[in-house]
Amino acid sequence: MRKILFFVFLLLGSTIACARVPRIYFISPDRANTSNEFWQSTVKLFKAATSDIGAEGRVIYSPEGDRFSYSDTIVNAINDKKKPDYVIIITRPHSTGRAFEQARKKGVKLFIINSEILGMQKKTIGLPREKYKNWIGHFTPDDYAAGGLLAECMIRSSDNKLSGNFAAINGTRESSASILRLQGLKDTLELYQNHSLIFDVFGNWSITRGEELAPILISRFPETTFIWSASDLMAEGVLNYLSTHKLDKSYIVGGIDWSKSALKRVMNGKQHCSVGGHFLEAAFAAVAIYDYHNGIDFIDDLGKTYKSHFFVSNKNNGKEIYNSIYGKSSFDFKKISKTHNKRLKNYNFQYFIK
Repeated sequence: MRKILFFVFLLLGSTIACARVPRIYFISPDRANTSNEFWQSTVKLFKAATSDIGAEGRVIYSPEGDRFSYSDTIVNAINDKKKPDYVIIITRPHSTGRAFEQARKKGVKLFIINSEILGMQKKTIGLPREKYKNWIGHFTPDDYAAGGLLAECMIRSSDNKLSGNFAAINGTRESSASILRLQGLKDTLELYQNHSLIFDVFGNWSITRGEELAPILISRFPETTFIWSASDLMAEGVLNYLSTHKLDKSYIVGGIDWSKSALKRVMNGKQHCSVGGHFLEAAFAAVAIYDYHNGIDFIDDLGKTYKSHFFVSNKNNGKEIYNSIYGKSSFDFKKISKTHNKRLKNYNFQYFIK
């Protein structure tokens, strides 16, 4: 009889353990074969995190890479035969409501990362755990701060000696990141008497558009000294143009994202600054979800919404940051999980950023 009870307890213990392994899907807004280093890094780190902590992680890609196909991809993932417990998504204007309704209907919990919720969308879906109880959390990069940090880094790169004007290459009209990063730039430049923004234009997060826009900005606004870019991809396009054309003056160029190629450019002095770290959000969300699934609610520490910090990479720390993100040493995401570290009182999402 004792042997039978022993095996029953073993079976029950095994069942309980299995039940506590969450199935977490990350829905990438980009294609599987993307050349965008930001989403490559985001996916890579999400996979590493779910593997480290012991969650069942899966990445589903948006085949067309646009907001309409992305909405369909989210809905299809929610209706997957295996049925995810949690789905990590970003938001895009006019493309999220259907996904929220479908997730509520299917009993799937949602976690939003890497995007702000603005305007009518905010009125429609509200805040986590209010109208949609299954929307459990929201990590959003502090894009406003990022725009200002980049401007300050670029000005410091000139040793604060250059007075001059900024030209800005922004992302897209529909992107909350574009809106907030540009506003951060504008407000920061208000603090500097010798610097001002003379022109901003949309570059669609594209290297090609960066190359195309650089000569237009330079010819139309010869007083430009600083070329601020809302992404490292567009900054790369600008630098491609500058490197292949002999010009009468040099320019200070900066971007946002901490792409692998950008950090290399920062290390060799071609790009003055890169601001980033936010591609860790999907990985951090996976850790928070895993702990939540195991009865440790991140709301008690981080709240329902959490602003992810950005960090500056320049000539002084570029090599160190590059090695910590893209070097041979790998992160151990268990170190920031409260399930795996019972004595951990507060999340330290700056653990990897020295």
